[in-house]
Formats: sequence, C-alpha cells, structure tokens
Amino acid sequence: MKKEYIIPGVLIVLLSAYLVMHNRDGNNYTLPSIPEINVSDIKEIILEKDGQTIPIAKKDESWKVTEKDYPADEKVVSKMLDIIKEIKVSALISEQGENLNRYELDQEHRISVTVKSSVETLRKFDIGKAAPSFRHTFIRLDGNNSVYHASKSFRRDFEKTVDDIRDKTVLSFNKDKITEVVLSKDDTVMELVLSSDKSAEASEDKSSEESKTDSENEATVNEASVNEASVNEASVKVWKVKQKPEGDVENMSSSPGATELENKDTLDGILSTLSNLKCSQFTENDSKEDAFKGMSTAATITMKGEKTYSIELFVKDNEKYPALSSENAYPFMLDSYQGDNLLKKIDELMAKEEKNTPLEQENIISNQNNNTSKQENIIPDQNNNTSEQENVMDFSNNITE
Repeated sequence: MKKEYIIPGVLIVLLSAYLVMHNRDGNNYTLPSIPEINVSDIKEIILEKDGQTIPIAKKDESWKVTEKDYPADEKVVSKMLDIIKEIKVSALISEQGENLNRYELDQEHRISVTVKSSVETLRKFDIGKAAPSFRHTFIRLDGNNSVYHASKSFRRDFEKTVDDIRDKTVLSFNKDKITEVVLSKDDTVMELVLSSDKSAEASEDKSSEESKTDSENEATVNEASVNEASVNEASVKVWKVKQKPEGDVENMSSSPGATELENKDTLDGILSTLSNLKCSQFTENDSKEDAFKGMSTAATITMKGEKTYSIELFVKDNEKYPALSSENAYPFMLDSYQGDNLLKKIDELMAKEEKNTPLEQENIISNQNNNTSKQENIIPDQNNNTSEQENVMDFSNNITE
C-alpha cells in the first residue's frame, strides 16, 4: 500500500525538478512586448554616449542636428527611424543584466536612445555591440535590467558623430540648365557659353522651307516642322569659348572672340561632379568669412543656370581642400581626389584652348594660304619648263631634216 503512494510521489518530484530546470536553462520564458510607434509621431531622437548628447529634431518637415539646426542627412535619419519602428527582442541573454561591459552596455560604451513626440517620450533603450552572428544586437529596454537580443545588427546606424549626421551636400543643380561657366585659376580666366550654331540653324530653316511643297498638307507639315525644330534646337547648342569679353555679352555666338570648345567632355565632367557635390566633412569654425582667412585660392568656378552657382577651392591643406559654396552656409573640406580631379580638368580645358586661340588660327590659315600661293607659282614654272622642252625638241627635228 505504501509503495503505491511512494512511486507516484517520486515521479511528481522528478517531473517538478525537470520543469524547473527546463524553465531555467531553456527558452521557456516570456519576452517583453514592445508597443508599435507611428513614425509620423516622432519629433525628436536623442543620442547619448559617454557623456555626449546629440539631439536630432524635426523642424518644418526637415530634420536638424543639434541646437544649431544643421541640416541632417535624411538617409541617415531614415535608417534610425526604421530601426526604432521595427525593433523587436528575440531572446533573453541575461536576466539580471550582469557583466554589462561584455555586451558593451556599460556606461562607457552603450548608446542610449530616447525617442520623443511633441508631447511625450515614446521609447527609450540602450544599444550594445552586435552579437557574434552579426544578425542581432544586444540591447536593454528602459526600466528593465535584462539584456536581450534584438533582431538585426544596427549599432553602426546610431554610432554617429554630429558631422556624420549632417547633410554633406554642398552644391546641387540641374547641369542641363547651365548656360554659362566661368573658370578662374592662377590669374587665368576662361569664359564659356552655351549658344546656338547659326550656320546649322540656317540650314535647318532652308530645309524646312523646301519641305512645304504640298499646300493640301500644309498644316501637317507645319506641325512636323515645329517638332523637328524643337529637336534640332537642342542638337545645335554648342559650348563656345569667349577669349576676351567685349561687346555683346548676351549674344556670344556672334562675338568674333568666341570659338567652339573642343574639349566638351572635360567640361561635362566638371558639371557632373559639381551638380551633386558632397563634402567629406565640415569645419569646426562655422564662419565662411573667417574659416579660411589667409589661405590662397586654388580655383573658382561660377555657373549660371536657373540661378548663379559658385564654388571656391583653396590650396590643399592636410590632404584635403578647404572650400566654400554659394549653396551652403558653412565652410567645408573636400577629399584630396575631389579637388585634384576638378583642378586637373580645369587645367585640361585651359591648356587645350590656349593652343586654339583666334590669333593662332589666323596664323595657321595665313600659312595655308602662303603654301597655296607657292604651289600656284610652281605650276606656271612647270608649264614654262614644258614649253621650253617642246621648243628644244622642235629645233632638234629641224636640224635632223
């Protein structure tokens, strides 16, 4: 009788022990539920690391960094917002949150993130290092000492300096709208203008008139001519070099000092680079008047399109080019390769056109005319020699007879 009670009792004890051990060492636990956030409600993100605080706030539908309201890179902020919205914990790593430095969640290494709406705090959490798998990140939630795995590796998306978060775009425009370019380097100024090729236009007008032969289809022909003219207008636009600004600046193509630019690809390369120019970093000094005071200018480029754009490069300093842009309120630095590339292309344009100045072209034409005259003089001499030879032959024949 006693055995009948002892055996079930032992089984109950063993089963209880198994369940306790299973809960302790297995995954049979409840993960905290993180409420969803509507991204449109987020008005501020505050990053804190090792005593430094970086506020990122939404103002007038755009994101700004720090109290100075530097424009923020929308792509950088967008990545943060995606993580904040989708953050989920996938596993409990340490219930008591011990040895936080092991997960880089200690005060020195952790990144504390506070997310706010216009009226309240929406979320707070600490970011540690990426897990060994690089598919998870160690995190701690506000008011919870436990360490969890969060899906995805995202520490680097929040481990940013103020300069990392700032929008690095310093010059932006539609290069197809640019009609004038002025390059200045080493006391040399080169002016370029996009103008119509008059001879090509005249030929097109003549062809258009000749095509209007059928009076019954005049309306159709006119419509086709208009469409063709629109296409041709774009095709006959050419870049010309203005050697010395004189007379009618508005109509460059009629200026005797204007010659067609030969190295068009180089100019296109300059415009392509500048049309979406990003700097490598901004300077600590925010004053455009004082940041590069005393430095020598390496080159300036001014472009006229929908508005006037300009950039000034200073002499290279510590493998970077200090620079100022008409489209950015702050002084900045370009990487060495960016500045080197721009200066090289300017040199290529100026060197190419110096070999094709109007004076040199006139000398070439003059030399060609002189050579033609010499050839014309040689031909009569050859004719005279031929006549003399014929006379000698006639004289010889007479003697023979």
